[in-house]
Amino acid sequence: MADDHTPTPVPEPGPAAPTAPIPIAGDAGAVGARLANPAVEVPDAVVERLRSTGAAVTTDAAERAEASRDWWPLAMTWAVDGEVPALGGAVVRPDDRFQVPDILRICNEATIPVTAAAGRSGVCGASVPLYGGVVLDLCDLAGIVTVDDTSLVLDVLPGTFGDVLEHELRNTYNVTLGHWPQSINLSTVGGWLACRGAGQLSTRYGKIEDMVVGLDVALADGTTLRTGGNARQAVGPDLNQLFVGSEGTLGIITGARLRLHPAPVHEARGAWGFPSFEGASTPAAACCAGAPPRRCCACTTRWSRSGTSAPATSTCCWCSTRATPGSSPPPWPWSTRSAGRGCCSTRASSSSGWATATTWPPSRS
Repeated sequence: MADDHTPTPVPEPGPAAPTAPIPIAGDAGAVGARLANPAVEVPDAVVERLRSTGAAVTTDAAERAEASRDWWPLAMTWAVDGEVPALGGAVVRPDDRFQVPDILRICNEATIPVTAAAGRSGVCGASVPLYGGVVLDLCDLAGIVTVDDTSLVLDVLPGTFGDVLEHELRNTYNVTLGHWPQSINLSTVGGWLACRGAGQLSTRYGKIEDMVVGLDVALADGTTLRTGGNARQAVGPDLNQLFVGSEGTLGIITGARLRLHPAPVHEARGAWGFPSFEGASTPAAACCAGAPPRRCCACTTRWSRSGTSAPATSTCCWCSTRATPGSSPPPWPWSTRSAGRGCCSTRASSSSGWATATTWPPSRS
């Protein structure tokens, strides 16, 4: 366990590149498209125009096949037969966010569909180029642009893989984004935003849409937008939420400003068993009832006055506040919290201020 002033180490990041779910059988140059949709070709003249933007462009059959699939389970069975769901006509890989509007403008003028892709970790085929055209691979638009450690706002590029991002935030800046999807090693920031993703810690930090401060977006005709951008704003419609979850249908996200949090100073994990689903539902509801929105966590923190059997010190896993018996109480007015409500989803056993508060369940099995 790390000491209270050191973030818990995060695992070393992976390759920061898409991971193929299963090999495609047969000759890579002879991969077929399973779905019978009409495919739009990318003419040589358009390929040359796309290359003039400075982006890398390939029409290699094997690269097109690999870039045209994700982790859709049904498509994995097709890969055994040497097929992918559909085939893009070209793969375009910008390495500068300012190349994206030019790419979209060229494709729009030529009436060529564009499908955004990056980590391709989705399991629903969302990054499959159903009608051919261009697969816009954003993996080379990667990295942290800035970290504002005063406002706790991150400016990051869309092709940044999640494990790489969290590793750098923790080890260089001592902060965390708190977005930890099961696919963190396989997925990118742009993918999280495009599919309105959730993660293992969403009950603590919120889902990805709760973290968005602002976006950079390129529209189909090459027009660019910069939405939000301030830590707090109070006027006008929230254009961020128009693009979050739009799966690349309304625009291509080329940058994002996201809310950060101080890195946790302490982490603890536990598991509890119940004899039935019904038996587990009541404790789960008790943990979450009345908790601050998206911030419930089933921890075993105990706050108490001196003279009790509680540990000498305790750390609240929600607000990271450290308390010692006899010292000032935590920054939450326990006297105003009814049973089942409060910091750490706690259950107060006394209404007289900071007497004793113990989370559910009171002990581990």
